Amino acid sequence: MNGKCLTRTKIHLLTLISLEFLGDCFLKMATSLSVFVQQPDESEFEFHVRRMEMLCNKNLMETAVGKKKVISADGTERDIQLYSYIRTDSFSRYVQCTLNESTTSVNSSRRTWYPEGLKLLKGKGVNKTQDDWLKLTHNLGDKSIADVCEAFIGAAFQQHHKGGRWNPEDWDETVKAVKLFANSQDHSMSKWSDYYDAYQKPKYQVADATAAMLDTARKIELKHPYHFKYPRLLRSAFAHPSYPYMYENIPNYQRLEFLGKCSTSRLRIRIR
Repeated sequence: MNGKCLTRTKIHLLTLISLEFLGDCFLKMATSLSVFVQQPDESEFEFHVRRMEMLCNKNLMETAVGKKKVISADGTERDIQLYSYIRTDSFSRYVQCTLNESTTSVNSSRRTWYPEGLKLLKGKGVNKTQDDWLKLTHNLGDKSIADVCEAFIGAAFQQHHKGGRWNPEDWDETVKAVKLFANSQDHSMSKWSDYYDAYQKPKYQVADATAAMLDTARKIELKHPYHFKYPRLLRSAFAHPSYPYMYENIPNYQRLEFLGKCSTSRLRIRIR
């Protein structure tokens, strides 16, 4: 699975695009959640800016190629050099090679690529030295590298998601992949439960509700079999941006709209 997400050939292009789509959905969902729970008092505009800086191609590419260092848990900086694992061609066709003193055959559809660490015994390129193979280069666009980052996240999801009844622990490795490539203080989560741990209820939500807010919650509950513990939160969902904040001291629905879009991404991921 991971080999496919790192290979840009016609054979694996459809697989890469599928994983990229899945990874892009998860990346948007995860970064949306992170900015929402870590910045409870900011506006939708500020959410969008923070999220944009994490999921833009420039940020993904710079993290992948090492321009932007990744900070490890012990505080040390490291360069993941993802580009060195990307293959623009498939394995060489019908060549014999040796690895750890054993001979094996590699069967694929192209002859122009050969992996590091193997000594070629027979086939095209047999006269090349190990240094010659290591000097091979290919041109990769910034967008291509960013696409592979998203496909990597999609592959992590596909690898660990078991389907059926949802288990949040199945998404832990994917959250860790998002943290790696987002490479930002705005996404500090390493597992799914971290989103819950980081959330702090905004002050407007936990304040005392007015009679009008309680009445609205009761009327909604008659239509929907759901009881709102915080009627002020429900009232915010119906507050148009033109409605002055000073009237009830609640924000308009745009913040919750931002979170709602994130939830639809989660739904698309689960019904893929």
